[in-house]
Amino acid sequence: TRHIKGYYTLDINDVVFNRDFYDRIAIGSYPVDIQATSPEDTGYVYGKPVEYAVPFRCIVPEKVDNLLVVGRSASYSHLAAGSARTIPIGMAEGDAAGVASAYSIAKDKSFEAIAKNEEDIKNIQSILVSQGAYLKPFKVEEAVEKSWAFDGLKFALHWGLIVPGYTNDFKLNESIKSISFYYMTYKMIERSIPSKQQLLSEDSQYLQKYIVDKPLTKEEAADILLTYAGYRNEANGNSGDLFKLAYEKGLVSKEAYMDVLKTGYVKWQDAYDMTLTLYNYINR
Repeated sequence: TRHIKGYYTLDINDVVFNRDFYDRIAIGSYPVDIQATSPEDTGYVYGKPVEYAVPFRCIVPEKVDNLLVVGRSASYSHLAAGSARTIPIGMAEGDAAGVASAYSIAKDKSFEAIAKNEEDIKNIQSILVSQGAYLKPFKVEEAVEKSWAFDGLKFALHWGLIVPGYTNDFKLNESIKSISFYYMTYKMIERSIPSKQQLLSEDSQYLQKYIVDKPLTKEEAADILLTYAGYRNEANGNSGDLFKLAYEKGLVSKEAYMDVLKTGYVKWQDAYDMTLTLYNYINR
């Protein structure tokens, strides 16, 4: 499905981590399921929210006046649409669009102006609630949000680099396999930095030795990071600690470095953080 570019684009992190918005016009809770596209592809579940809000801004196109778009083509990221595409949300958005249309005529205001005015939003919400809509504010706190690696986790989820399933299993403290980290970093570059695609062709053959189903060591993680960052020759000529070298080059954060040294192995939370750090380094 193609989506409009609205004044806000609902992200998968908004969905999975139960975000509320002041301009909510619908509340969803359906799991983020990306359906199968072939007999060989069984589909994926990227998480299951408790509840999340869809903002009015998601149905207001940025560059088109006098138009509201509801349902699966509203302003969602492709992963967020795995949940927000569902019919109940589209129906709730349709109700809101109807009320907003009548309101815009009565007040002689554009949808853009309404989207940017909290008083107008409250008035529209009040009308919707009087007609039976459920739009109560909420706050859902997840323990994972307190993790030092939460930014890395959100980054990985945003780009579809992890598949938490129906139980939102982020595996923070579990050891990560070599093959998982290989594909996490590979897909990160492929999806988030299209201008750096040459890195994948240049380094893929060398790094394919890490497509193995065994726990990832800190030296292997460092080798992958250093290679993508352009330090393969320096890494090959370094007989010392590659993980320390990656840290000194700015490819491993202090938090991840200390966490790996403390436990002696690389966990999923370390991988999330290192993937984000690699992205920031390459994308400077």
